Amino acid sequence: GEITITRYETKQIQEKIYDDVIRRCITDSAFLLRQLEANRSAFSDASYQEMNSRFMARRACESQVPDYLNAIQTQYQGFADPTDENGESILNPDKIKGVIAWFAWKIKGLAKVRLMKLMWYTDVVSFLRHGHSMTGLVYRHMPYGALPIGADEIVKIAPVRVEEVEIDDHTIIYIKPRNDQLWREFMKHLTNDDIEVLLDVFHQLGHYKGLELSEIMHRENAYVNTKHFDIIPFSMAKDIKAVNGQSVPTSKS
Repeated sequence: GEITITRYETKQIQEKIYDDVIRRCITDSAFLLRQLEANRSAFSDASYQEMNSRFMARRACESQVPDYLNAIQTQYQGFADPTDENGESILNPDKIKGVIAWFAWKIKGLAKVRLMKLMWYTDVVSFLRHGHSMTGLVYRHMPYGALPIGADEIVKIAPVRVEEVEIDDHTIIYIKPRNDQLWREFMKHLTNDDIEVLLDVFHQLGHYKGLELSEIMHRENAYVNTKHFDIIPFSMAKDIKAVNGQSVPTSKS
């Protein structure tokens, strides 16, 4: 209540039960998120969305991050060696963070679906030019295109803000740059060759929306010639069209 908050602001000591809750909220962002959800009806939709986004961003930068990283590494235990499945490159979390931060910085309103497609093309172009993918991610054939194993976790280890927005009964996840210098630290892991690949992918595909990129990807032989949920080998992407100057029409063009 407002009276209670006023007491806190004037530095009056709160009761122990409230003190314990406040201190736990400071140190345990998962608990904080649970409390927010449990009391959602007490806030307007706008206030709830703003707080949820802030708390989610905080959680991704705190002690839970190693848990996400461990979850990713567990999923990639079967890809410990360079193979065709990972583009002859083992998993590189620092590169993953750098690539996600780079696209979040370059593209305003970057939805997660769009980001996943751009990451696949980035890894494929790197593989074709330099003989290895950039991130070491392994991609599966999914309904909306190629999706990396651990897609939910990789955005949570990156130095970005993750925001969920409800639009027409659908939840859209947006990836936004952080307002600090942390993302610059991870971008240092990107080489000049990496940046050149990212720029080429951005210039050729960065203006397409997520669903448009899905349509484009559905025309790629690497996608057409694999089955649902199968891993897409990088060797099957040698003739990709979207970044080789070929026409990539969509239903909107």
